[in-house]
Amino acid sequence: MVRHHELWFSARITAFDAAATGAPMFVTRTLASLSSKSCAAALSVVLPASAAIAEDYPFSGLFWPAAAEVSIENLDAHCALSFLEQRKNGEWFIYHVDLEEFRKSKAIKYFQLASGKCTYAAATKVESCTTIEDKSYPEGAGQVFLDVVTSISEDRVETMGFADFPALISAVVDGKVSESGLPQNYLRCPYPEEAVMSRVAPETTSASVEELDALRFPTDELLSSPEVKALVQALRTPGN
Repeated sequence: MVRHHELWFSARITAFDAAATGAPMFVTRTLASLSSKSCAAALSVVLPASAAIAEDYPFSGLFWPAAAEVSIENLDAHCALSFLEQRKNGEWFIYHVDLEEFRKSKAIKYFQLASGKCTYAAATKVESCTTIEDKSYPEGAGQVFLDVVTSISEDRVETMGFADFPALISAVVDGKVSESGLPQNYLRCPYPEEAVMSRVAPETTSASVEELDALRFPTDELLSSPEVKALVQALRTPGN
């Protein structure tokens, strides 16, 4: 998907560990160097035209993208600060909480910071995701990310992302997706979807890139802070 760390947040942004893999932290920035002609050619191989969205997307709901395992407690906190909404029609959106407003008034409000759309080829399990807008990375608009969905369960979606089209095509053709790709999991957020989405404001965010990054990639200190613990508790409380 591209819905994490620039995968999750700039095509849903898939953040990879650059130090461990040598891959860029934001894969979609690398893909931006490919020409539209190259993108189209690669897509024609792994994502046939027949992959138009005629059925519901294979997964939907609210998620937090993670390159590694996280504790349930930390997942609660991550999802409270920012999360991905994957819709059944393939559209995706990223939201962030207005933490400053919560600190002042205890009111919980979320603002949209990114949006895009994915298509899925069931035969190859390849996702092609495009960023429409990303307030935290404006130059990412129009960028494309490809990954292969390797597992879908109730609580998580597992994918393998690729830094370039040739690597993806080779892995799919050779049947070596697991060995060649970079793992990215999408963990389902623990809060009732309606309870969270009812707090989304109609307007997009006006927060700065620095403010957005602080919420998308929170420090351990922020995750364990009293205000985030209070936010988590408020989201867990029915009717709050």
